[in-house]
Order: sequence, then C-alpha cells, then structure tokens
Amino acid sequence: MVATRADWELVTQGVFLGLDSCELRMDLLAAEQFGESEWLTPFPCSKILTIRDPAEGGRPGLSANERVSLFERLLPHVDYSDIELRNFSLYSGVLAAARASEKQLIISVHDFEKTPTEEHMRRWADETEAQYPEAIFKIAAQLTSWEDLVRMGNFLVRRPRPQVAAMGMGPLGRISRLLFAQLGSVLVYVSFHKSVAPGQWDFESFRSIFPQIVEGN
Repeated sequence: MVATRADWELVTQGVFLGLDSCELRMDLLAAEQFGESEWLTPFPCSKILTIRDPAEGGRPGLSANERVSLFERLLPHVDYSDIELRNFSLYSGVLAAARASEKQLIISVHDFEKTPTEEHMRRWADETEAQYPEAIFKIAAQLTSWEDLVRMGNFLVRRPRPQVAAMGMGPLGRISRLLFAQLGSVLVYVSFHKSVAPGQWDFESFRSIFPQIVEGN
C-alpha cells in the first residue's frame, strides 16, 4: 500500500522487490502535492487506484466530486480501480469508463466495528457479481473473536465467484491475512512503513513469514 511520498519513492526506485501490485491510496497521497507528470512514473508492478470514501476509512477533506474527478484523471494510468460498493451510483461514470477501457475492478466493503454476517457478505458478493462478474469483491472487517475469523473464512472458501479478497482488521487481523491468503484470498494488503489499517503486516515481515507457512516449516 502506497500511502506517503516516501512509500512512492521506495517503490519507484525498486527498493521493494517481489510485489505483484501496489495500491495507490490517493485520498492520502493527494495531500502530498504530486505533480501530474509523476503519475506516469513506471512501476515495477500493477497499480491499484483507491480514493477511499471517508465513510469507509478514507481521509476526510476530499468531497465526493473531487474523488470522482481524481478517478477520471488517473484511471488511464492504472490497472485496477477500487470502488466501494456503496458508491456504485456516485461512480457510475468511472465504472463505465473502467469497463470500456478494460481496466480491472475491485468492489469493496469495509466495516471497522464488527464482522458482518455471512448472509450480508453473500448478498454484497451477489450484487458485485450481478453487475461486474469479472470484478474482485473485497471485504475487510474488524475481527475480535475466533468466531469472527471462522465466519469470514467460511465465506471466503464457500464463494467461488466473484473472486474474493478477504482480510481482517483489529486483534486478529494479522493472523487472518496469513490464513486467508492460504484459503484463496486473491489479494493481501501490506504496508511499507506505518500501517494504514489495523492488522496490516509490513511488507518485509510478511515476505519473511508467509513462505514458511506455505511450505509448512
């Protein structure tokens, strides 16, 4: 997750090797005063454009219209766009442009207070699949008990379509990200410096630990 200018410089300089994708948190990076030409800087991996809604953990200060404008300007320079399920209507033009230009979509839901019921997660995934069957459905939620962890894990393994990225936040967030990666989550978000979400691994620690789990050592 690229959330600061320092993150941006480290990634573009090739300091972090082995990345598949980088999430550009533009709601946070917008405060860093990037020049327009900088968005054309080559990356060693695919780019995920995220301009997170404050209602789901984004930085306050960007209006809905400003977020839409940023999406429209930056869409040509990225590979994926992450759009909240709640904002289908707000971003209808962005979604249409992404589909027309064959950009990949991540449709996301975040709950920083609790783990949704499996029924809610299924309904959100159904809505995503009905409108954008090739999209990735991303669910990130607070996990405070083993029951929460099992509930989200069950949803992940029982849901073959659409593709699912599942991750926990809070006390069991770090454990969940290791487990869900093994259970088939198509994305695992890590930080380069300070975690942006509770429960994130830093990149170096995750890169060190995860292969040991995969190999069973």
